[in-house]
Amino acid sequence: KIAVVRMTGMISPGESRGGGVMGADTAIRTLRKLAKDDKVKGILLRIDSPGGSALASDNVWQVVKEVNAIKPVVASMGDVAASGGYYIAMAARAIVAEEPTITGSIGVVAAKLSLGELYAKLGVNVERFTRGGELAGLADSHRVMTAAERKWFAEVVADMYGRFTQN
Repeated sequence: KIAVVRMTGMISPGESRGGGVMGADTAIRTLRKLAKDDKVKGILLRIDSPGGSALASDNVWQVVKEVNAIKPVVASMGDVAASGGYYIAMAARAIVAEEPTITGSIGVVAAKLSLGELYAKLGVNVERFTRGGELAGLADSHRVMTAAERKWFAEVVADMYGRFTQN
């Protein structure tokens, strides 16, 4: 028999949940279970996702690649298979897209909020005590990033983009 795995919605870490969220942990667990099932001769991934978390997409991609070495995996693209959805499909032996499928768009986007001016206008005073290295306060929302933090952040984004484009 051929198993159909629906990968629908925004790709996120953790479990799938209602409202159009495909959890990487749920997808990975399903794929590994099907890989061990002797009755399943192949897997069809039905992907309808605009992407989402780069790490979650990469984790699913790795498992699709592993399972594809055991039994055939084919990706079928629905309405949208962009960014992480497209990336996951690339680990399959074959990709089938419908004529109106919107696909492509491999990219990595990351942002950090700097709300210090807003806090000042609202009269909010933020005091933060951190322990650790020079990147310990990276997630602080009340200030802009330091030069070292910007450099590290850019390197992380470039590394993830490199993983997408090299695979």
